[in-house]
Amino acid sequence: MSFDVEAWMADLGMSEEEKAQQRKLLGLPERLQKLEGNQLRQQEFSKKLDAVRVEQETKAAELTAKQQELQDLIDQNLSWKDGGEKQIADARKRVQDLERDILARDQRLRQLATDYNVDISDIQPTKVETPPRKTSRPPPTRTSSRAPIC
Repeated sequence: MSFDVEAWMADLGMSEEEKAQQRKLLGLPERLQKLEGNQLRQQEFSKKLDAVRVEQETKAAELTAKQQELQDLIDQNLSWKDGGEKQIADARKRVQDLERDILARDQRLRQLATDYNVDISDIQPTKVETPPRKTSRPPPTRTSSRAPIC
């Protein structure tokens, strides 16, 4: 590829007088080679810069997609958590209501036993054992990588 001095001068918008001066200055082959080398370096730089821009745009699009995917997962987890917390709160309220009802009935039964002078053990139903409340902690897991000794 040779450096096209005429196209370069026209691109710069030089007058005919300026073009004539440049032809005298740039007429030597080593000067033209220097200009051609500069032009090739600039073209190579532009190609690499374009490639980097395309890669940057691609990575930015991938990042945006991953961020959206993460946000969707966060929204899904928050929705699940809110629904689970509501179910837990509803269940706790129901347990409290039932406990309050049982206590009220027990008090009413005791009052009736007192009012009618009846031994409470004669009229009180068999006490139902309530299971112990479960904790929300999972059982401990073995963290050692060694096999258990039998």
